Order: sequence, then C-alpha cells, then structure tokens
Amino acid sequence: MHVTIRNGDNRPGRIDMGVLLTNKSLPGKPSVFLGAKPIVSTQPGKFAVKAVPVEEDVTFAIPPRVPLRRFDDITVFFFPAPQRATLGTRIAIEQFTIDPR
Repeated sequence: MHVTIRNGDNRPGRIDMGVLLTNKSLPGKPSVFLGAKPIVSTQPGKFAVKAVPVEEDVTFAIPPRVPLRRFDDITVFFFPAPQRATLGTRIAIEQFTIDPR
C-alpha cells in the first residue's frame, strides 16, 4: 500500500506515520496494524523549510497471512518526535494506492 502525502510542515523533528486496516462490518471489527514508517522529509538531514508543500509516498507492506481478508476502513496515525508533540502536523493524505499481489 502506498500512501501519497503532501507535507507542508516547517517545524523540524521526525514524524512517523502508521496505518491500521479494519473490517468494521464484521463482529469484533478485526484489524491489522501495518506498522509505522518515517516520513522522509521530516528526518534529520532531509528536513528543509518548504516554500511549497512536498509530495512523497510512504509504502506499507500488507502481510500475506493476516486474519483480515477484506477491510472497509483505513486509519492513519502520525507519531511526532517528543519535541514537537504539542502541536499538530501540517500533512495531508492525498491518495491511497494498493498494488495487487
């Protein structure tokens, strides 16, 4: 799964992004967390003040053997570094792309 984002955040500090897939139509609402990945443009050595938002893709692997065969809900989490956790991020989700296996 590729998540295309637009990062307009101009405060230094790493931000990781996580994705949770859920099937809300089933009892118990089973879900699978695909993990957290760093947003490259927020990493030390990659960060720069942006005149315009930067577009980038963050890729998550959907494990081949998960108890979830279908999903109808995608939840995206942002995990900012502790020094920047008091203010929200200026990151927008542009698109989700799922590649067939």
